[in-house]
Amino acid sequence: RIRLADKSRQSFDGLKQQRLHTPLLRRGQDFVEHDWQTILEIIAQRVHSVEGHQIACGIGEFESVENILALKDL
Repeated sequence: RIRLADKSRQSFDGLKQQRLHTPLLRRGQDFVEHDWQTILEIIAQRVHSVEGHQIACGIGEFESVENILALKDL
């Protein structure tokens, strides 16, 4: 099995998989496109509405150090 560096792996994934270019917000059974500013404001409101000990997340063994640090800083 060949192991790739994070940069190579993520570049390949970007070619292989569809990535989210326009944020979507669920409205009932449908998804509605929104601009990034609106979505980031909604996320900020939801994160600030709970206490830190109520937030949990999991990371995989192949996650990049940069992403793990960004999550820690959040």
